[in-house]
Amino acid sequence: MTLKIKWNSLCFYIDKVPQTNSAKDYLSDIVVFNLRKTEEILMVFPNGKLIDHNSENFNRNFKDNRSTYLITKENYNTESRMEIVEFIEKLIKKITD
Repeated sequence: MTLKIKWNSLCFYIDKVPQTNSAKDYLSDIVVFNLRKTEEILMVFPNGKLIDHNSENFNRNFKDNRSTYLITKENYNTESRMEIVEFIEKLIKKITD
């Protein structure tokens, strides 16, 4: 996994997945961290809809493949960390298979 800047934010991506010439093809992007607010972290998963994940913590109300996860002091705990880790592991497996 490699780090780059995307949308003026930190983005982790897999550099072994071929990119197409389309500006809307974010297949290799795993997660973008929006750190603009001090009291929360918005995790944007450009390909989050590729994973069938039943969690109310993920927002999938986007027309593209995006999903988001908002981390706040109130909702960040061991259970939410495990949920995020599990989601990222499934997403990496789906993208690299």
